[in-house]
Amino acid sequence: MKAAPSVLITGGAGGIGKATAACFAKEGYRVSLLDLNEAVHEAAQMLSTRAGQVQGRVVDVADETQLIAAARWHLSETAGKCDVLVNCAGISPKGQGGPFALPEITTAQWERVHRVNVTAPFILCRELIPVMAERGFGRVINVSSRAARTYVPASGLDYHTSKTALLGLTRALAGAYGRHGVTVNSVAPGRIATAMAQATRQDFLDETLRMIPAGRFGEPQEIGELILFLASEKAAYINGACIDANGGIYMT
Repeated sequence: MKAAPSVLITGGAGGIGKATAACFAKEGYRVSLLDLNEAVHEAAQMLSTRAGQVQGRVVDVADETQLIAAARWHLSETAGKCDVLVNCAGISPKGQGGPFALPEITTAQWERVHRVNVTAPFILCRELIPVMAERGFGRVINVSSRAARTYVPASGLDYHTSKTALLGLTRALAGAYGRHGVTVNSVAPGRIATAMAQATRQDFLDETLRMIPAGRFGEPQEIGELILFLASEKAAYINGACIDANGGIYMT
C-alpha cells in the first residue's frame, strides 16, 4: 500500500497553521506540527482523523538545535521523506496594540523576529529540500504577509523586513530547485481573523476593514485551502510565486 504523503507545518498550534493542518489531515496527509505553545499537542489530537494522522512537537523555531532535531524527527516518523513543508510560524511584536517605533525596537527584538520569520524557514529548507530533491518531488509554501507587498501601518519595521526577506528566499529556492521537482511558493495573507489580529489596536482594525473591498477579514481556513492547493499536483507549474489573499486591499 502506498504510504500517505507527509507535511511538516510550523506555527501549528493556532491560527493559520492549525487551519492548514486540518486541511491536510482531511486529505489523508501524515502531519507533523511544530509550535512553541504546548497547545500543539491538543491541536494534534483534535485534528487527527481516520484519513490523516497528526503529531505535535513543542519547538522554539528560533533555536537552531531544536529546529534541526524537529526536522529529523519528522523524517524519522515518515520513513525518511517529506512531501510538503509549510513555514507558517511568525511573530509580530506589538506595543499597546500597535507597532514599535524605530527608536523602540531593540536589537534583540529585531533578531528574534528575523530568527522566527526568516531564519527558521531557511534552516528547515536547508534540512528538507535536499531530501525532496533526491526523491524528485517536493512542495514548500512560505507564509509571508501583505506587509511584504506594501506598507501596512499596523505592522512593525522588523515584521515588514522579515516577511519581505521571506519572499526573496522563496524566489531563490524556486530557481535553484525547480528542475529537481521541488516547487517553492509563498502566500501573502491580508488581515486574517486570528489571535494575532486580536492583538492589534481596534482603530487599526477598523481602518483596515474599511479598506478591504471584500468587506471582511479572511478566515484561517481560506489560507489553509490555498496552501493545500499549492501543495497539490494541480499547482505543479506554479513556482516562485507569491499568491495574495487579502480581499482586494492590495492589488497588483
